[in-house]
Amino acid sequence: MNTLKQFADGLTWEVNRSTPYTKSVSGLYLPEDGYTALKRSDNNETLYITRKTYTETKNSTFMEYTHRLSEASGFAIEGYAEFDGGKKVLAYLRSTEDFMHKHLGLKTENYFVWGNSHDGSTPLFGGGVDFILRCSNQYGRIMKGLKIRHTKNHDIRVEEFIRLIASFKVEKEAEALMFQKMATIKIDSKILDSLANRLLKIDETKMKEGDILHPVTGRNKEALMNSLIKETSDLGMTLFGAFNGVTHYSTHSKKSTDTYGNLLGGNMKFNEQGLAICNDIAKEKGLVLV
Repeated sequence: MNTLKQFADGLTWEVNRSTPYTKSVSGLYLPEDGYTALKRSDNNETLYITRKTYTETKNSTFMEYTHRLSEASGFAIEGYAEFDGGKKVLAYLRSTEDFMHKHLGLKTENYFVWGNSHDGSTPLFGGGVDFILRCSNQYGRIMKGLKIRHTKNHDIRVEEFIRLIASFKVEKEAEALMFQKMATIKIDSKILDSLANRLLKIDETKMKEGDILHPVTGRNKEALMNSLIKETSDLGMTLFGAFNGVTHYSTHSKKSTDTYGNLLGGNMKFNEQGLAICNDIAKEKGLVLV
């Protein structure tokens, strides 16, 4: 569970280059020509070994970009966070829009999240996080169109930041409209049970044949069903209520070291799987969410 905003005021360490060494057959450690190791300046932990031609974006540059984003958008910088030992760093900017409240009447704290990787896994990227005030449920996702590659000159024009924010607003409103549509799709208790089984990879055929759940899976199923029942009781027996049950479970019941808002990590994947299953359920009813 990661419901607390544990943001730092800044990133107090930097990414430095170091020569990586490998042990030879003779037992000597020899430098790896053509490669460099990216290390944290504070604890010397290796984040990535890559070719010397790789262009990294340092934390100081990332924070400079964050301030430019804030100026271009009017979104206040709430703070910074790390993921996976600093292999990814994140900046949280408080959005001035609340599309969930506009279209569904649910007040949220909404964030534009600006991220960078130090392990070569992603370019600079943007995403969105919703923190629903009525229940503290968290849902976040990286947005496919909000990416900027690492460049040698480290000079992103202000127009690019304005484009990022405009794209973020379009995607967040489209997402809220999708949730609004989900709130009109009625479901029943059988669908809730099937949703839980599919998320937890429980074989329904074996269960009908008398198979017994592993105790851990049984406890997870009970906790997930409690979340699904709670949220559908509060929000209505709809697909939107069911999805809120998924995010309630991932926020409050699943153990996690994920980022605030579940933007990265196992909880993000769990929520995305839940949304994909909800989309499948809608299709089975002859409806298209997106």
